[in-house]
Parts: sequence; C-alpha cells; structure tokens
Amino acid sequence: MGYRKIAQEGYQKIPFNIQVALGNFPRYKSNTKFGYNPSVGSTQEDLWFAGGVLSYLTSAETMNIASGSSDDDGSPEGSGAHTITIQGLNGSYQEVQEVVTLNGMNNVETVNSYLRVLRMYVNSAGAGGTNAGNITATASSAATVQAQIQAGEAQTAKIQFTVPADKVCIITAIDVGVGGGTDAVFRYKFRPFGEVFRTQRLIITRRQSSLFKYDDPIVLDEKSDFTISASVASGTPACSCSAEYYLVDKREQNESV
Repeated sequence: MGYRKIAQEGYQKIPFNIQVALGNFPRYKSNTKFGYNPSVGSTQEDLWFAGGVLSYLTSAETMNIASGSSDDDGSPEGSGAHTITIQGLNGSYQEVQEVVTLNGMNNVETVNSYLRVLRMYVNSAGAGGTNAGNITATASSAATVQAQIQAGEAQTAKIQFTVPADKVCIITAIDVGVGGGTDAVFRYKFRPFGEVFRTQRLIITRRQSSLFKYDDPIVLDEKSDFTISASVASGTPACSCSAEYYLVDKREQNESV
C-alpha cells in the first residue's frame, strides 16, 4: 500500500515511523542495531561482546555454534539455552536464517553458509530461562569468531552490520556511551562494496551517553559494511552504541509514491 493510498484512507495522522513499524509500507523496514563491549582500552575495538575487531569473511561459510557451558543443550535438554536463531547474509548478500539446537560445549554446524552473521538470539531455554554460557559462532574454515551471545543476555549486542542486496540503509540516529569518567573516541566507519573502510563520523565524548540525530541521514548502498569502534584515554570501561535505521527496497528509488 503506497503513501497516497494510506493518506486517502485517513492514516496520514499516524507518524511515518509508526506506519513502517506497523507494516503499512512493505518496502520499508525500521530497526535498531546496538553494540556493547565490556572492556575497551586505548586501542580501537568494535562494539560487540567478543571484543577486538571483527575479521570479515571474504566468502560464505558454515558456522560452528558452541557454548562455554554444558548447560546450554537442547538434546538432552539442559537448564540453559536449548535453541538459538542465527540471522545473516549468504554469499549473494541475501538474508538467511535458521534455528540451531545447541549441544553444550560441542560444535553444531549450521545448515546455511554465511558471509555475514548479523544477529543471534535464544529461542528456548530450560529452568535457567536464558543461556548459561557465552554462545559463539565461529566460521568453520576461517576459524574466526563472527558473533557471540554473552552469558545471561540471550541475544548478541553486535553493531557490525552489512546492507543486504537490493536494499538501501538510511541511518537516522546514533547513540554512544562510555562507563566511567574518561574520554572516549567513537568512530562510525563504513565500507562501500569493493572499497575500504573509512571514518564517516568521529565522536569524542566523556559523557555516559550521547545521542546524535541526523536531519541529513547517512545513506549506505547495498552490500556496504558498517561498524562503530571505540577507544578510551584511560582504564578499560564498557562502551555501548546503537544505530537507528531504515532498510528500503531499491525499487522505491525508481518508483513514484
């Protein structure tokens, strides 16, 4: 249903972002990507549970999923997490996902191959109600960590994101935060397809949280990567971030609304 049709039916008083969330604009999808790093030092690190800098894959691979606790087991069922959903992009940058039944500290290989792992979350759990250990997705060939769910969180906090094929990503707001009274440098970086990462925004703050809304949004084309990294002047505080964005079908660029 296009905007004109919605307006004719009296929906125009509902804000656009609410309309998107309600599914009234099927070519638009709103989302928030957030990241958290529990210990950031003087060297730039990505904001995700695993720490350090993500090693991006150059070809799609299956993932080995394992927990740091034997309680995260779906058969036989343990007290921790039983199943998780893994979401990402395949080698053609198309969105794919699957449900994985955990086997404690033993690897479970995914059915799909992933060029990017965008998110993982716990679907079902035992008496503990969540994951007992850190659940990690490791590329089966490259042997690099691609995502991690920290114990007790039931979902990744992973800021790294790649725009799916045939989509445009429009970032409307970024929020960053640092624990403790130290200066922090946050870098928003993006990499257009086939190019290199470059810094798009550079934010220096001592405040616990800073929100930046953009009247001139940041636009990323299909297959572009983006991430937010941080470093601090002293200590090893936790740092966090989030990015509010829309994913828009590229068809919308070429058709009148």
